[in-house]
Amino acid sequence: MKSGNSKGAAWHSAQSVRPCSTSVAKRGGALASDLQDFCAAHYNCPAVEVIREAVRQFIDARLEAEPEMCRRFEKARKDRLKTRQA
Repeated sequence: MKSGNSKGAAWHSAQSVRPCSTSVAKRGGALASDLQDFCAAHYNCPAVEVIREAVRQFIDARLEAEPEMCRRFEKARKDRLKTRQA
């Protein structure tokens, strides 16, 4: 999947990266540390960008692999949008 970010490495290198908060680090353990280290290695990109891309890829893969989950997902989306419009 392509990343939605077209700003490039120059934009990333200009951004400051906040370390994971203490509560996230405690709950995420080694994963939070890996995320922080990956962000630093990936031109200091914001953690939220990595998380968004990872979640998008996970959702897309699960929906493609599980047709029944895809149907439930579409129904949940339809229901959410319907209540939002009401």
